[in-house]
Amino acid sequence: MTIEPANSKAWVMMATVLEHDLLGRQLRNGCDLPGAVAAMRKAKEHEPTDALIRAQLADLLTYGDDNVKFGPNAHLIESIDEYKSLAKDLGKEGRVYLPSLMLVLTHLGRWDEVKELVKTETNIEQRDIFHILVATATEGSAAGLKELAAFDDTKRRAYGGAVAQTLMALRRYNEAADVFESVSKGSPEASQLLTLVQIVRKAQPYEKTIDDGSFKAPIVRLMEALLKGDEKRFSALIVPELAARGFAEKDLNISVRSLRGISGFTTTMTLDVLGVALEVQQDGNDDIGYRLRLRSAFGLGTSQGTAYYVQRRDGRLLIAAANVAPDLIGAAALKLADDGKTEAARTWLNWARESIVPGAAMIR
Repeated sequence: MTIEPANSKAWVMMATVLEHDLLGRQLRNGCDLPGAVAAMRKAKEHEPTDALIRAQLADLLTYGDDNVKFGPNAHLIESIDEYKSLAKDLGKEGRVYLPSLMLVLTHLGRWDEVKELVKTETNIEQRDIFHILVATATEGSAAGLKELAAFDDTKRRAYGGAVAQTLMALRRYNEAADVFESVSKGSPEASQLLTLVQIVRKAQPYEKTIDDGSFKAPIVRLMEALLKGDEKRFSALIVPELAARGFAEKDLNISVRSLRGISGFTTTMTLDVLGVALEVQQDGNDDIGYRLRLRSAFGLGTSQGTAYYVQRRDGRLLIAAANVAPDLIGAAALKLADDGKTEAARTWLNWARESIVPGAAMIR
């Protein structure tokens, strides 16, 4: 870069390096997305007519602070402008970028523009999918399902799946559930799809859960901090003595990728689904503290056997330990005993004992 600052290929390579972490994994924790965007802007500055550079820039701009497509604070308006300029400058050859443009427009609710672009889309599959999506979003599920019913079973399932997933990304869960339910009829995966329908139909913005005062609220707050990589928020959710020890997210042994589960899930969509897919069973009281055991509300096995130990401090439920880190339970029990709360300490150790696998030196 220092030797040839005007070399667009070098800037593209720099962007590629920055959008990967140190292990070479694309858009994972540790990548430098803002740096990648800046490098791609430099590449465009030196090769303003290069379609591939402009398309890569437009795509990178759709990623948010969580390194997920359409995540928080993604530069969607800039992405739209880039795609529109690209399509205009390339004429017929630029039509290949219209589906990407339409998808970004849907995330800003600019349905009138999508509707007009659908009329000019030459890719039949993309035209049909966006036509059904627009009908569903602007006229309701009945209108979308009517359009979907015009296709044979194979296309109906493929198109319906694509439309439903996009509706979920837009947090339009009732409409997504209607479409999933429709495509499940006669499908070999009908039972799995109906389970998904149950979850999606009950999904709601997770923000409602984190403020409802329930025992599920601290768990959803924790997942939010993990998914967003917000260390400050994470520290505020644990007891001060844990924060003082430098306890970090990695100590919970939770994979952010496994939380998202399905590739393409945004942070908000993952949290919305987790909020309804998880059930929390609490034991204890304010004096002893609480054990919050997680299980799937729909038998999916998510977080089965996971338990968090929490205490109410100054009116807030804070996490003090977790069974995935058994040493924390011991440390928390010791502090309870030192504070004269021997009954609470005994209870926490008994809870931990219930989780020990017989004959194995581990806790599940």
